[in-house]
Amino acid sequence: AATLTSSLSSSSSSSSSSSSSSTSQLASWRPPLSRTRSQSAMTDWLRSCGVDTFEVANLLQDLTERCTAARTCCAQVTLAYQVAKFLSAEYGAVISGSALLILSKLLNSDLPCAFQLAQQFVAVSGLSDEEVISFLSDSVINSVRAAYGLPLPHSSAPMLSQRPTLAQFAQLSSLCQNQVLLASHLMCVAASASASSTADLSSASLALEVDLMVHSHTCYTQACDMEGIGTIVRTSRLRVPVLAAAGQFQQMINLLTGVGRYREMIFVFEALVEHEKLDLLLRRDTNREDELKVVLLDFLRKNCSDDSELFSKVATHYNMWRELAEVLERQAEKELRVLKTHAVEASMSAPLEGVVRLFVSAAENYMKKNCLRHAQRCMQKARLAALQRRLLPSSVRVINLQPKELRAFMEEHGQFNEAVLVAEAYRGCGLLEWVRPVYVQVIQRGSFRYIHDLSNTLPMATSLIKEVAARYRHDCQLPSLGWTSGQRQQYAANMRELLEHVADPRVTYQLAKELGFTDMVSSLLDSQEGQFLQDRVL
Repeated sequence: AATLTSSLSSSSSSSSSSSSSSTSQLASWRPPLSRTRSQSAMTDWLRSCGVDTFEVANLLQDLTERCTAARTCCAQVTLAYQVAKFLSAEYGAVISGSALLILSKLLNSDLPCAFQLAQQFVAVSGLSDEEVISFLSDSVINSVRAAYGLPLPHSSAPMLSQRPTLAQFAQLSSLCQNQVLLASHLMCVAASASASSTADLSSASLALEVDLMVHSHTCYTQACDMEGIGTIVRTSRLRVPVLAAAGQFQQMINLLTGVGRYREMIFVFEALVEHEKLDLLLRRDTNREDELKVVLLDFLRKNCSDDSELFSKVATHYNMWRELAEVLERQAEKELRVLKTHAVEASMSAPLEGVVRLFVSAAENYMKKNCLRHAQRCMQKARLAALQRRLLPSSVRVINLQPKELRAFMEEHGQFNEAVLVAEAYRGCGLLEWVRPVYVQVIQRGSFRYIHDLSNTLPMATSLIKEVAARYRHDCQLPSLGWTSGQRQQYAANMRELLEHVADPRVTYQLAKELGFTDMVSSLLDSQEGQFLQDRVL
């Protein structure tokens, strides 16, 4: 350190001062070892090695930065010193030792700065890219072999301390420049493993093949090699039946989640559903869960639309309540359409009960996602199906009605509460749509319970009474209707009573006068509203 300090002091362009003061000043100066945030871990580690080590490393780094012609040599010296300290080895052993052996030791270290040091070592060690690729492929393959209990080529074969994860392998593959060549090496071994596993279906061989295919896909993806990615997908399609025959569904899921191209690998979903192993996929944690659940639900909609239980299981697992509600609603509507050709009889009770249950479940799931309008629609349809069950003894049909049939039912059905329930289930109807039902039920049949229930459910607008009165006046002028005198008297009495339900005396007076109810007009003028009518109407 003292020698390096003197060299740096003599080469600096400082002001003329004594050599001893310059040396002392430079020795006390501590330039940062790392100029980037990514190397802060190495700086912290060198600090932990002691003041002398950190000082020498700082001075070597500064010497490298000041050099011009000898910068490469100085960088090698600096890195060799850091590697020696990192591996607790002699500096001479690092300089003269096998570069691949040193690289292997660095990659197998648990210290956080080990990979950064390995990157720098590959850059300055003089190793060719082919040598690095061969070393990485052998190390990865042998570590995977060892993890699955497969024999190694020889005892001195390079290998990592443990089987690399996807993230670790992505980091390792960045040590080489030609990642496509690395992927080709791995795929060659995977192909040989698949050839040997075709006969005995060894679980270890299949696991080795899956791991190497996933790592190859990582290389192809980082290199943006679409041809290589296509090769992985095509090979996966060929190997999925083999994995299924061997019962290696976990490896099948490893292949799917490792490659991560869910839309291109629908064949994996098909195999899992066929063998009833989709639960294994649902229990698997993945970094791309959002994409997986969307693709999986799309697959189930298109290919398993009849299996609502399976779809419900998947949607519930991913908390996709709206999607589940949509499926339940479609299934309920489908079952409701099936009943269109059935006679209205007691045998419809059980299917209708199932329809009610599906609509209610759909509404509950819509509510979980605050889809209130959809939930309301499902509840209206559920009430319609429940009403149909109650009306089975009377053989009255309320489901699958056409518009003409709906209007006929509203006119003929004497229970307003049931009629309005049916109308709402068919997207509802305006207030004026009730003119004909009120005319039939109240004027012609005298059911004032009907008008009472209507006023409790819908706003009793004067426009509705006016339209009913206009309908009555029109029919009175048609002799073709063939009303008897008794009917005319009864209809007139019912019309009078209906007018009494009008809250505005001006409207009552006007309609009574138009209909020729002179006694009612006189009664209104003699009542306590008479003065008001004379001031405002007369």
